[in-house]
Amino acid sequence: MDIKTEVSLKLVGTGLDLLPELKNLYQTNGGCFKRVISVNGSLSMSEIHLVDQSEANSKPTVLQRSVQIAYIAVVKSIQQDDELNYIRAGFHGVLAIGCPLVAQLSAIDRVAKGEMLYSIRTLSSYIIEIKEFGGGFVTRKPSLDVTIKEQKVVDCIFKGMSNTQIAESLNISPNTVKMHLQNIYRKNKLKGRVHLISSY
Repeated sequence: MDIKTEVSLKLVGTGLDLLPELKNLYQTNGGCFKRVISVNGSLSMSEIHLVDQSEANSKPTVLQRSVQIAYIAVVKSIQQDDELNYIRAGFHGVLAIGCPLVAQLSAIDRVAKGEMLYSIRTLSSYIIEIKEFGGGFVTRKPSLDVTIKEQKVVDCIFKGMSNTQIAESLNISPNTVKMHLQNIYRKNKLKGRVHLISSY
């Protein structure tokens, strides 16, 4: 049996003024959109900020991410290079001023569900950028030169375990743990545990 529930979605921000049909519909509904979703369905966002980015020289501001809040840039027209800048800045999507109300509502619905509102080409470019250059919000650290057994020791270190706890967890002697650590430090030119944790 599919149980339905009603949830509210708030729209805020100066960008809402640039989308008069959407604003009118939103205000007609009492300042919130009610959505009916199934209990096993999901509404990821409870609030969507529509940010006015219509000025020709406006550069996207890097946003503070929040679990329940999404950001959509409202722009005069959408270009792929601009989309890349907005995705890097943390926006969930871009809406063009004057796009049909149906497209605006579809965009709000998609973003409320946690989807990104960008072209496939832009998303592909961004993924390649992150993969190749470590751009955007992803910070890539260099990988360690370790064996499989040494990696298990490293994983335990990142869990905050002492040498004795690592030995018990991996069913090896404390001396074997020390040997693995010395090999890890030597191969990766590390000075010790603190250097390992801060570098990787």
